[in-house]
Parts: sequence; structure tokens; C-alpha cells
Amino acid sequence: VLDAARAEGLLIGKGGFHRNVLRIAPPLSITETEVADGLAMLERAILAATRAEEAAERPK
Repeated sequence: VLDAARAEGLLIGKGGFHRNVLRIAPPLSITETEVADGLAMLERAILAATRAEEAAERPK
């Protein structure tokens, strides 16, 4: 997900004990439009990562 998000232009980090938490740290002055754009980027990144994982699991 991190690589797919970076490809979208969205920089996020990972955290948590098992490194399974996405860390998002937007600026305090973020607009509603920027929030919506960032969430759309994140959604596309998650979909891309999910599709890539599913493709890798398919028998060849």
C-alpha cells in the first residue's frame, strides 16, 4: 500500500506493533478538498495493492 500510495503522490508511513497501521499526518491547514483528494488517492492505492496481491496469489 505504501508504494502504491507513493505512486499516487501520497506520502504515508507505517506504524503499530506489527507494522500494520497506516500513519497519515496532514498539515493543520488542510482544506476539505485536499482531504477528499487524499482519501481518493488512498482508496486507489489500497485497490491497486489488493489487486497486485490477488494477482500474485493466482496459480500460473
